[in-house]
Amino acid sequence: MATVFGSIAALNRSVIAGNSATKTAGGIFNLASATTLSGGVVGGNSPNNCTGSSPAVADCTG
Repeated sequence: MATVFGSIAALNRSVIAGNSATKTAGGIFNLASATTLSGGVVGGNSPNNCTGSSPAVADCTG
């Protein structure tokens, strides 16, 4: 899940590292900035569905 406010989101071909989902577990929380994500790596996202949020994603790593 991605939550984006006040910006244009082009979700393709980018790396996101050290992201912290501060509002809702399970995805990327982005406020008032550009976001690109698709075919890219997401690392350090916390919390996320891989680490105990509900529903968990089967075979999820990261």
